[in-house]
Amino acid sequence: MHGPGRTLAALVAVLGLTFSLAACGGGGGGAPPTAANPTPAPTEQEPSTPAPEAKPTPAPETPAPTARTEADRNRAAGTDPERTLRSARAVTDALPRFGSVTQSTNVGAGGITSDRARASFDADSQRLRVTVTREGKDPLILDSNDAFYDSDPGGDDTSDGIGVRLWDTARGTDSGLTVSNISVGWFTDAVRTAALRNTWRAEGYWLHWAGRNLLSSAPTVTGIEMGAFYDGPQYRSPPDRLPVRGTARYEGSANGFVALEYGTGIAGRPQGTVVGADWRGTTTLTADFADNSISGCIGCTGNILLTEWLVPDGVQRRPAGTEISTRIHLGRTSVNADGTFRGATVTLSDPDASAYPLTSSSGAWGGKFSNIPYSGTVLPLEVAGTVGGKAAWSDGTHAAYVGTFSGSTSPDGRTP
Repeated sequence: MHGPGRTLAALVAVLGLTFSLAACGGGGGGAPPTAANPTPAPTEQEPSTPAPEAKPTPAPETPAPTARTEADRNRAAGTDPERTLRSARAVTDALPRFGSVTQSTNVGAGGITSDRARASFDADSQRLRVTVTREGKDPLILDSNDAFYDSDPGGDDTSDGIGVRLWDTARGTDSGLTVSNISVGWFTDAVRTAALRNTWRAEGYWLHWAGRNLLSSAPTVTGIEMGAFYDGPQYRSPPDRLPVRGTARYEGSANGFVALEYGTGIAGRPQGTVVGADWRGTTTLTADFADNSISGCIGCTGNILLTEWLVPDGVQRRPAGTEISTRIHLGRTSVNADGTFRGATVTLSDPDASAYPLTSSSGAWGGKFSNIPYSGTVLPLEVAGTVGGKAAWSDGTHAAYVGTFSGSTSPDGRTP
């Protein structure tokens, strides 16, 4: 339920990364961009600081620099685009972990994500804070108080009493930098809030760089992590019951980040160039409660849109987006008794890629049914989760998609 505003691709671009955001065309391989290659903006130089005067007693330690401004992020130039693509591909191989639904580059036993994201949200202050717990490492903090971009405070659709807010955040020091795109939706109508207590929903994705001198003009990157999460109180306990027969259609949205590597079939694009972009699309899902399964597609109803890219004078948002023909198929996956599901059943297709068809695709996804039933039924009102999918085209183009999805239903199969 992303609101208006810039997304993680914008954030990555203004970090000064060596890979660029680009618009993708709808055919000829599905993912290749069509705009001219952008020229990276010059990197802001670190100001020189004179050495402190000697003192008879040690001076208090100077706090480590913190990435909180656009200038800080611009000093983090020089990352490794190929490593970013590898990180995104690693996410597509990881099975989501439950608590919240979390899918990331860090994987434990059974191929299941070892990271765990947990969100907290206060509707009065409209502050969202997400803690990503990592095994053997310090946690990552995604906090709306660290936002360099903030959608309109309190921006809500008064016609149905739903508030939506989005933040791009940056937090870090010279040895670790985390940027994120996080959003939250909640009920603002007093009657619905009383009837549906604590039904806010948070989602997002992050990139984390480890290295040295990350906030300087010459950073050294030693590792990149990436992940996506979906969380909310209505997903923290299982539904009381699931239907035992029939099917239900869920429809909603999907949002994410995609890393692309150009093949030989893209006119004017050097082979091997890695770019990044944000994407969004419509999710359609079918739950078959008779055989406890769920399946669906992102981009089969309305094409996936790339909503942001880099141009020579900086990042510009194109509200309408650029359609691409790639579809992310969420293959049939078994639903557990507690309403959770996950499986390595993701494939991609590209109906318009006749000249350079897909040669391979794979990925993993998973999610949960909410513990709030549709009024007067045992049918879960919503379902949500994370997804990763990668594909290769015959010209050598590669793409890796990472993101979140959600959907809602009603007893007759229509979205309410």
